[in-house]
Amino acid sequence: MDKEQRILYSILGFLIGTFIGYTILFILVGKSYGSLEERLVQLEERLVQEDSTSLDPNDSLLKELNEEALFVELVRQKVKYPHIVFAQAMLETGYLSSDVCKNYNNLFGLYNSRTKDYYKFDHWTESVTAYKDMIQYRYGSDEEYYSFLKRIGHAEDTKYITKLKKIVAKLDYGKR
Repeated sequence: MDKEQRILYSILGFLIGTFIGYTILFILVGKSYGSLEERLVQLEERLVQEDSTSLDPNDSLLKELNEEALFVELVRQKVKYPHIVFAQAMLETGYLSSDVCKNYNNLFGLYNSRTKDYYKFDHWTESVTAYKDMIQYRYGSDEEYYSFLKRIGHAEDTKYITKLKKIVAKLDYGKR
C-alpha cells in the first residue's frame, strides 16, 4: 500500500468514526442539532474512530431512507468519495423526493437499457450496492472523480458536474 492510499484510508477511518459516534448520539438523544450540512460534517469528523463495517445492515437506522441513513450506508459499503455520491443521490432524486426514488428505491437514476426502464430495488440500500457494482467498479484511482463521472457520461445534463460541486461545497462548508 503506497503513502497516498494509507493517507486516504486514515482519512476514511477518521470519517467513519466521526459518523458512527454522532449517529449514536443522534439516536440516543433523539433529536438533531444544526443543519444537515453541519450534522454530516460532525458525523464525518467522528468516522475515523470506528469501523463502519461494524454497522449492521439491518439496523433500524438504515430501514428508513433519509439523508443520515444514506450517508451511513455509503460509508458502510465503502463507497468511494461518499460526499460526491451523496450529492449525486440528492441531485438525482430531488433530495429523496422523486418518483423513481420512492417507487423504485433507485437513488442514482440507474437505467436498464434492455427493459427501457429504471432499475427497481426491493430496498434503497440495494441501490447503493448497484451504484458500486455498475458505476464505481469502472473508476481508476488516479483519475479525479468528477472527471470520471463526466468521462463515463453518467448524466445527460451538461451542468451535472457543476451542480454536484455546488452540493458538495455546501456540505463541505464546515470544514474550511
